[in-house]
Amino acid sequence: MRGLTLLLGLVLALAVAEIGLRLFVVQEGKRMATYDNILGWRGLPYGQGVYSRQSDNIEVDFQYNELGFRDRSVPPKDAGTKRLMLLGDSFVESLEVDYDTTFGAQIEQALKSRDSNWDVCVIGSQGYSTAQELLAFQMFQPIVDADLVLL
Repeated sequence: MRGLTLLLGLVLALAVAEIGLRLFVVQEGKRMATYDNILGWRGLPYGQGVYSRQSDNIEVDFQYNELGFRDRSVPPKDAGTKRLMLLGDSFVESLEVDYDTTFGAQIEQALKSRDSNWDVCVIGSQGYSTAQELLAFQMFQPIVDADLVLL
Protein backbone atom coordinates (compact mmCIF):
# COMPACT_ATOMS: atom_id res chain seq x y z
CA MET A 1 0.00 0.00 0.00
CA ARG A 2 2.83 2.35 0.85
CA GLY A 3 4.42 1.76 -2.60
CA LEU A 4 1.13 2.53 -4.36
CA THR A 5 0.73 5.78 -2.41
CA LEU A 6 4.29 6.77 -3.28
CA LEU A 7 3.70 5.96 -6.97
CA LEU A 8 0.44 7.96 -7.07
CA GLY A 9 2.16 10.92 -5.39
CA LEU A 10 4.97 10.81 -7.91
CA VAL A 11 2.57 10.64 -10.88
CA LEU A 12 0.53 13.54 -9.49
CA ALA A 13 3.67 15.64 -8.91
CA LEU A 14 4.87 14.99 -12.47
CA ALA A 15 1.43 15.87 -13.89
CA VAL A 16 1.35 19.16 -11.97
CA ALA A 17 4.90 19.97 -13.14
CA GLU A 18 3.97 19.22 -16.78
CA ILE A 19 0.88 21.43 -16.62
CA GLY A 20 2.89 24.22 -14.99
CA LEU A 21 5.59 24.07 -17.66
CA ARG A 22 3.05 24.12 -20.48
CA LEU A 23 1.24 27.11 -18.98
CA PHE A 24 4.16 29.27 -17.91
CA VAL A 25 7.14 28.41 -20.15
CA VAL A 26 7.14 29.37 -23.83
CA GLN A 27 7.76 26.25 -25.89
CA GLU A 28 10.67 26.64 -28.31
CA GLY A 29 9.74 26.56 -31.96
CA LYS A 30 6.05 25.93 -31.37
CA ARG A 31 4.54 26.48 -34.83
CA MET A 32 1.18 24.67 -34.94
CA ALA A 33 1.74 22.45 -37.98
CA THR A 34 -0.99 20.05 -39.02
CA TYR A 35 -1.01 16.99 -41.28
CA ASP A 36 -1.91 17.60 -44.93
CA ASN A 37 -2.50 14.54 -47.11
CA ILE A 38 -1.04 16.25 -50.22
CA LEU A 39 1.71 18.50 -48.84
CA GLY A 40 2.63 16.44 -45.77
CA TRP A 41 2.12 19.38 -43.41
CA ARG A 42 1.22 23.04 -43.27
CA GLY A 43 0.20 25.48 -40.60
CA LEU A 44 -3.06 24.93 -38.78
CA PRO A 45 -5.68 27.09 -40.55
CA TYR A 46 -6.44 30.11 -38.33
CA GLY A 47 -3.79 28.87 -35.88
CA GLN A 48 -1.85 31.35 -33.80
CA GLY A 49 0.94 31.12 -31.31
CA VAL A 50 4.42 32.23 -30.34
CA TYR A 51 7.52 31.07 -32.17
CA SER A 52 10.40 31.06 -29.71
CA ARG A 53 14.08 30.18 -29.77
CA GLN A 54 15.79 31.20 -26.55
CA SER A 55 19.37 30.68 -27.79
CA ASP A 56 18.86 33.50 -30.33
CA ASN A 57 16.54 35.61 -28.14
CA ILE A 58 13.63 35.18 -30.58
CA GLU A 59 10.01 35.38 -29.47
CA VAL A 60 7.53 36.25 -32.22
CA ASP A 61 3.73 36.13 -32.24
CA PHE A 62 2.34 34.61 -35.42
CA GLN A 63 -0.93 33.55 -36.98
CA TYR A 64 -1.92 31.53 -40.01
CA ASN A 65 -4.67 32.38 -42.47
CA GLU A 66 -7.52 30.17 -43.64
CA LEU A 67 -5.12 28.27 -45.93
CA GLY A 68 -2.68 27.52 -43.11
CA PHE A 69 0.09 29.91 -44.14
CA ARG A 70 1.56 32.96 -42.44
CA ASP A 71 -0.25 35.69 -44.32
CA ARG A 72 -3.42 37.74 -44.22
CA SER A 73 -6.60 36.09 -45.49
CA VAL A 74 -6.91 35.45 -49.22
CA PRO A 75 -10.16 36.97 -50.51
CA PRO A 76 -11.30 36.45 -54.10
CA LYS A 77 -9.27 38.67 -56.39
CA ASP A 78 -10.97 41.93 -57.40
CA ALA A 79 -11.13 43.02 -61.03
CA GLY A 80 -8.06 45.07 -61.86
CA THR A 81 -6.00 43.55 -59.04
CA LYS A 82 -2.72 41.85 -59.85
CA ARG A 83 -1.67 39.08 -57.49
CA LEU A 84 1.80 37.70 -56.79
CA MET A 85 2.08 34.25 -55.17
CA LEU A 86 5.26 33.66 -53.16
CA LEU A 87 6.05 29.94 -52.91
CA GLY A 88 8.75 28.68 -50.60
CA ASP A 89 9.98 27.18 -47.39
CA SER A 90 10.94 28.68 -44.02
CA PHE A 91 12.38 31.79 -45.69
CA VAL A 92 8.91 32.58 -47.04
CA GLU A 93 7.12 31.57 -43.83
CA SER A 94 9.48 33.83 -41.82
CA LEU A 95 8.45 32.74 -38.33
CA GLU A 96 11.51 34.34 -36.76
CA VAL A 97 10.49 37.94 -37.50
CA ASP A 98 7.42 40.10 -36.96
CA TYR A 99 4.90 39.91 -39.81
CA ASP A 100 5.55 43.44 -41.09
CA THR A 101 9.23 42.59 -41.65
CA THR A 102 8.65 39.31 -43.54
CA PHE A 103 9.74 39.06 -47.16
CA GLY A 104 6.10 38.80 -48.25
CA ALA A 105 5.01 41.93 -46.40
CA GLN A 106 8.06 43.87 -47.60
CA ILE A 107 7.62 42.94 -51.26
CA GLU A 108 3.90 43.77 -51.08
CA GLN A 109 4.67 47.18 -49.61
CA ALA A 110 7.25 47.84 -52.35
CA LEU A 111 4.84 46.76 -55.11
CA LYS A 112 1.96 48.82 -53.69
CA SER A 113 4.17 51.91 -53.49
CA ARG A 114 4.50 51.70 -57.29
CA ASP A 115 1.01 50.37 -58.11
CA SER A 116 -1.76 50.05 -55.49
CA ASN A 117 -3.43 47.24 -57.45
CA TRP A 118 -0.89 44.62 -56.33
CA ASP A 119 -1.66 41.93 -53.77
CA VAL A 120 0.82 39.34 -52.46
CA CYS A 121 -0.15 35.89 -51.24
CA VAL A 122 2.34 33.78 -49.27
CA ILE A 123 2.33 29.98 -49.62
CA GLY A 124 5.28 28.51 -47.72
CA SER A 125 6.17 26.33 -44.77
CA GLN A 126 9.30 25.19 -42.96
CA GLY A 127 11.00 22.31 -44.70
CA TYR A 128 9.08 22.43 -47.97
CA SER A 129 10.98 21.04 -50.93
CA THR A 130 10.48 22.13 -54.54
CA ALA A 131 8.19 19.10 -54.98
CA GLN A 132 5.94 20.32 -52.13
CA GLU A 133 6.06 23.86 -53.51
CA LEU A 134 4.85 22.55 -56.89
CA LEU A 135 2.05 20.61 -55.16
CA ALA A 136 1.14 23.73 -53.15
CA PHE A 137 1.00 25.76 -56.36
CA GLN A 138 -1.32 23.20 -57.99
CA MET A 139 -3.47 23.04 -54.85
CA PHE A 140 -3.81 26.77 -54.15
CA GLN A 141 -3.55 28.48 -57.56
CA PRO A 142 -7.33 28.09 -58.16
CA ILE A 143 -7.95 29.91 -54.86
CA VAL A 144 -5.19 32.52 -55.09
CA ASP A 145 -5.59 33.17 -58.85
CA ALA A 146 -2.03 34.54 -59.12
CA ASP A 147 -0.90 36.51 -62.13
CA LEU A 148 2.74 36.00 -61.23
CA VAL A 149 4.49 33.33 -59.15
CA LEU A 150 7.85 33.71 -57.43
CA LEU A 151 9.56 30.57 -56.12
